[in-house]
Amino acid sequence: DLKVNRMIEPMGIDYLDIMFSFVAKKGDRFRLRLFNDAAKDTLLHEQEIPLQSIHCFRIDYKFEPGIKYLWTISDNRGNEARASFETGIFFFIVFIISNLNFRMF
Repeated sequence: DLKVNRMIEPMGIDYLDIMFSFVAKKGDRFRLRLFNDAAKDTLLHEQEIPLQSIHCFRIDYKFEPGIKYLWTISDNRGNEARASFETGIFFFIVFIISNLNFRMF
């Protein structure tokens, strides 16, 4: 039960605010590993997660927009779970409106 921003394998999420959570059935020490999903053998980040933090935590990693990530959680007993998520692409749209007459009533 691995979740990112309280969702299972979300797509298009805000890359500036990513929170992880998972349910632990056994173990008291956990390790998160983050990979680029396109190159699953490329480890981007690794971090120990204490048992008391598993319900909601952030990692010290600068995510990028438009990337699909794979993440795994392993416990000190050799169990591992994996999931993925994809960050959204940020874009800014400017609307130019001309010749508008605004009237106050």
